[in-house]
Amino acid sequence: MTNGKRYFEGVNPNTGQAVKDSELDFDFRPKRGVLYCMCLAVCKILTRIVFPAHVEGRENIPRRGGVIFAVTHIGTPDGVVANCLCRRRAYCFAKIELFKKPSLKFLFRRLGCIPIDRSKRNSRSLDLAEDLLKKGGALTIFPEGTRNKTPQIRPLKFGAVSLAARANVPIVPVVTTGRYKLFRRSLQVEFTAPIPPNRNLEKANQALQNRLQTVRDMHIKSQATKFRQSDGWLQVALKPLLLVLVKIIYRPQVVGASNVPKNGAVIVAANHKHDFDPFLIMMSRPARRFHFLAKRECVDWKIGRIINKFGVIFVDRAARDKDFVNYTVLKMLSKSRAVALFPEGTRNKTDKILISFKFGAVSYAQKSGAPLVPAAIVGRYRPFRKGLKIVFGQPIKVSATSDLAKTNQKLYKSIEKVLLAGGESTFRPEIYKEFKERNHK
Repeated sequence: MTNGKRYFEGVNPNTGQAVKDSELDFDFRPKRGVLYCMCLAVCKILTRIVFPAHVEGRENIPRRGGVIFAVTHIGTPDGVVANCLCRRRAYCFAKIELFKKPSLKFLFRRLGCIPIDRSKRNSRSLDLAEDLLKKGGALTIFPEGTRNKTPQIRPLKFGAVSLAARANVPIVPVVTTGRYKLFRRSLQVEFTAPIPPNRNLEKANQALQNRLQTVRDMHIKSQATKFRQSDGWLQVALKPLLLVLVKIIYRPQVVGASNVPKNGAVIVAANHKHDFDPFLIMMSRPARRFHFLAKRECVDWKIGRIINKFGVIFVDRAARDKDFVNYTVLKMLSKSRAVALFPEGTRNKTDKILISFKFGAVSYAQKSGAPLVPAAIVGRYRPFRKGLKIVFGQPIKVSATSDLAKTNQKLYKSIEKVLLAGGESTFRPEIYKEFKERNHK
């Protein structure tokens, strides 16, 4: 570990050589005392009031131990905002020009800032940062080196990955998008999953660059849509009443609800008959919060905003680029949420038992590791008459090496089998003709 006292006497402990006089112009050691605690408390309050932000991914922040926060830089307040939101007392690099005035130097040192000269290598600053990280501290870095308001991440400096490798600490990429607007929630901050240290600096820097760019692209697409993805608070509030009404009006029978886990990530895949299908799925676990995939056209309805508050994830079926939808679904699953979708992609109004399945359900199950529960909705929606039924089958485990085509076919056969065995022919006798013709061939 770096010997701070010896180093600040003018000797580099890594090389044993004297530090150049130009590097001794400043006392680089940050001081954190009463003033720091007071400033941090004030900044946290002001941040929430003046620049309120949508914050995601705080569960990715290590509670203890050394960690580097690699933050995208869109504005001057980034350092303060990131440090106030990360729930860690983080140090921060700041350009050396801010330390040239005695008053500013006094303030920035007590705010935990380490001066750095962007025009040359700063061995002293980097060694001090390494020492702080090895002692279990947190450090905020802007790897782009300067502010960048464009959609594209600038080529990253190697300071973050180099320090991570030297101190053997993870990097938490932090993406900030939006604008700083007074008293408006127009800023989005996401703490993504930590990246472990890697001695191959080129590879590590590229991985960091890709992560920051991917998440920023997702944020930009999210902000371009009419509605921001809701957490589903309205579903929690209204679900008890709505489920009671559905039970009274349609009298559905629920079979195999125990196959849907009470907690943890899960994907429910069902055939699609009616707009009320989601309520039947929710009956399996009334206490759980489900996120449903729905067509993007729902946004244009008069009740589109209400649907959004139910936690619905909108899908633009005409768009080739489904990255934002995939990102949102996987993020919900990473939060141990339940996601329900209809692999047919639309309501089945044909004379076939099922329409061919899309690969979304099995793909999400493979990427997230969540169990895939098949569900079959049997019968018709007829008010105040019995006959409607939903059957939940045994969960299907999709491993990282599973053949998606075979797994998708297994899901199809599972739902088809339940539909035929559950009496679907009573309500749709024409399906037997299609089924026999297909099997005869």
